Amino acid sequence: MTGSPRASLQDLVRMRGLFTPTFISQDFTVLTGAALLTAATYVAVTKRRPTSTKDKVVLASGTGIFWYAGRYLFYGVRWGATSSIWLMDKVWPISSSSQWSPCPYDDPTRCDLYSVPVAQAPQILDKINHAQANNLHFTPVLHVIKTFVDQHPLILTTHLVFITVAGLLWPLQVWGTFRQENYGRHKVIGKVVMACMLGTYATASVITAGHLGSEDWAEKATGLGFALAISFSLYNLIMGVVAAKKKDIPAHRRHVARMIGVAYGVFPFKYLWLVLLGMTNVLTGQWAYAASIWLSSITGVVVSDWAFSSGALPAEDATKAKELQAPTSNMLSGKSE
Repeated sequence: MTGSPRASLQDLVRMRGLFTPTFISQDFTVLTGAALLTAATYVAVTKRRPTSTKDKVVLASGTGIFWYAGRYLFYGVRWGATSSIWLMDKVWPISSSSQWSPCPYDDPTRCDLYSVPVAQAPQILDKINHAQANNLHFTPVLHVIKTFVDQHPLILTTHLVFITVAGLLWPLQVWGTFRQENYGRHKVIGKVVMACMLGTYATASVITAGHLGSEDWAEKATGLGFALAISFSLYNLIMGVVAAKKKDIPAHRRHVARMIGVAYGVFPFKYLWLVLLGMTNVLTGQWAYAASIWLSSITGVVVSDWAFSSGALPAEDATKAKELQAPTSNMLSGKSE
């Protein structure tokens, strides 16, 4: 309803976030500064506790998640989507990319990409205008831009808020020293992360339904890839909680690691595979994006199993399980025995 509080909020999160966009390079500088402050907070915490290289990598990933999702929250979902195109163009020039393809619909307006102020991204705007003039479109971002940027930005913003909060907290859960010094705190943070992950799955399911409801088969394949990733991640979240209640700590850690690998691995691995597929011309357009989603989930599981196969995620044998039984009352209170 025009003029309603909801419509005003939609416009706010669409066109700006916490700040008003200016120049894309300048805005990235501000965002990177905020990410560095996040990293500094992690560093301050690590200085007081023993931290392994693996722990530092996990904590760095929390900073990366903040930087990635923060683009949309800081400057609005339109700026976030534009910056995605801008970033991809830096590593994979759009002007020469096979990802630009003819509009598959009879009505060319269905493939119109939104434009942005020239001051924000002049080079990207030129390429978008060129593509529109030649009836081309950048298929991997078309659906998100048309549906969840222009029509339902609140869904995308809410999704990213859940991702950001959980993404900042889960590295603390995985970090062994921080976890072991106070299991009571570990449980409280775990509940907050779990609630955020459930919110992430709920909002991601809405986005996934949009892909599955498309008449395009490549879009459906994309939606199915997201649906399986959500299902696998949710399954591991539930099994992780069940294992914790049964005091099966090794199983709890394994399931949580896999949940994280699939839920958050999609960000870097999706773009990695999309660039590799596009550069080698194995697949183009939306099919390349669909394949990147499937491959990113598989990669997330493999990497998480490898990263936590020793040390952070003990093997499931009787000796290890006995050593890692639920903490005593002294440990819950933060006291050492």
